[in-house]
Amino acid sequence: MEWCGVNGIVWPQASETVAVLSKEEKLKGMEVLTKANVGRKTVLCLGVNGKDTEDMLDYARHAEALAPGAVISRPPDSGTSQQDILEYYRALGKIMRRPVIIQGTGGYTYKGPPPSVELITQLQKEFPHFGYVKEETAPLYPATGDRMRAELHSHPPVKYIFSAWGALGWLYEMRIGSRGLITERVAYADLMVRIRNAYLHGHTEEARDLYSKFLLMADLNFNLADSQGFRDPHLYILKKRGVIKTTVSRFPDGSFKELSLPPDMIDEIEYRFAAVKPYLRSTEFSG
Repeated sequence: MEWCGVNGIVWPQASETVAVLSKEEKLKGMEVLTKANVGRKTVLCLGVNGKDTEDMLDYARHAEALAPGAVISRPPDSGTSQQDILEYYRALGKIMRRPVIIQGTGGYTYKGPPPSVELITQLQKEFPHFGYVKEETAPLYPATGDRMRAELHSHPPVKYIFSAWGALGWLYEMRIGSRGLITERVAYADLMVRIRNAYLHGHTEEARDLYSKFLLMADLNFNLADSQGFRDPHLYILKKRGVIKTTVSRFPDGSFKELSLPPDMIDEIEYRFAAVKPYLRSTEFSG
């Protein structure tokens, strides 16, 4: 991420692949990343998600002791009302001494309601280190756009809104007021940096063109029926770019498998990647 020019790292957060890790592995991973990030410019943000408040606090206390730049948390799976969500985040706010990002979705496995704009505003009033939102309410249109507008016009207005949903609505959301992006699109991090920088510097046509290149790769998840969520085609790219040495992965059933893509799928990935490659760093990662 640092090599690509990204100014922040978030882990562990994605529900799809991180869910295969045990609590002990997540806590250990937080320690490993904290040590690896010492002396770097990137801001480390640790994910402190929990099934309920007690579970979340286990992660939160561990993260607070490691003193990352920020933390992020989804609402609890056990929450069924805004009051449940409010109590969950109040418990988090009381032990944290750093920025807290609220993920605007319905729980770690998308169960339960998302936090309302009114709840987010209330938490920001109670805890000065709140007021940061990863906005991920489904459906993407118009719900996410409507919530972003409401958050920007709330009292007080939300301090900082990040886009999400795999960046599938990012260009639209930047035009509304999203100022950042939290996504698992690690394989194209340098391209995402170029998109954001172009847009922030007023080069909106360039940003639009670059974003269209990104969508060629994002769309692989929908075009290739055998793709495992955000995993298969993008693991192939990460290995191709020298970031990982193997594509062996753990799956929800506990098994470990080497990525095996049929020739026609590889051909399609390479065909699309050829359009994206000129906008990435020209050298292979060797960190």
